[in-house]
Amino acid sequence: MILWMFFGMAFWGAVLGGGFYFVRRYVRAIERRGTEDQTVVELRARLSTMEELVDSLRADVSRLEDGQEFTTRLLASAPRTGKPSPNDADAGDLH
Repeated sequence: MILWMFFGMAFWGAVLGGGFYFVRRYVRAIERRGTEDQTVVELRARLSTMEELVDSLRADVSRLEDGQEFTTRLLASAPRTGKPSPNDADAGDLH
């Protein structure tokens, strides 16, 4: 009789313990799902901010590129005076 009581207690302990374990996992999954939605919203906001920053950076790089092209054309079209600069004179000396 005591043996059957032991088996009964073991069985119901396993059933209740396993049930508690699965209920706890289910509750945690639901809680995590709620925080994942919040995380996705935060990540989307951060991503849109980064896209705006990249677009503004692209505009700045384009502006700098235009300025560099202008400077290059301006220097290429400038007439050479024939008088060497002081840096050109030093370039030939390799003491």
